[in-house]
Amino acid sequence: MKNLLYLLLFAAVLAGCSKDEEIKDTAPVVTYEDDNAPVHAATHKVWVFGDQTWSDAIQIPECNKESFENSETKPDCRNYTQGDTTWYYYNWAYMDAHKDEMCPSPWRIPSKADFVSLIANTDAATLSAEWGYGGFAYGSSMSVVDLGAYYWSSTVYNSDPNYYYVYYLYYNSDNLSIITTFRESGFQIRCIR
Repeated sequence: MKNLLYLLLFAAVLAGCSKDEEIKDTAPVVTYEDDNAPVHAATHKVWVFGDQTWSDAIQIPECNKESFENSETKPDCRNYTQGDTTWYYYNWAYMDAHKDEMCPSPWRIPSKADFVSLIANTDAATLSAEWGYGGFAYGSSMSVVDLGAYYWSSTVYNSDPNYYYVYYLYYNSDNLSIITTFRESGFQIRCIR
């Protein structure tokens, strides 16, 4: 009986070890102010996750409309202010047309592959703590999602013009995903270099 008890205890320890090994070991994020960040970005803060350097995108002041026009091909943008914070949202056509303005060289709009690398080097809780959350604009309506953030990628899902889907990064405090959506959606922008 004593041996059976030791065997069960040993099995429980092994089971606990295998669960611990499944926990993702992410690299610590490095955050600092950088004069080489995009000049008119919301902040000059940059974040380093693994070997990637990220920054706020330049926010376009002309985006002061109250709604989107539900267009997948016509560039559109808007902003949303809550308290002292203003978030800027762009449909994919606007982001694509103004990518060099929002993320001037050596910065650029991240690709799906960049988001895959980001996810490999961080977790949802860390990204949420570093980048925070913003509202989410979709189509002609605006709903504020306090527990989530959405960022465009430069990667289209399919080259067929009948499929207007693009990859984006979504996270909240415990979920970090790369998903596809319609190009008419209004999301935020991060730059990578």
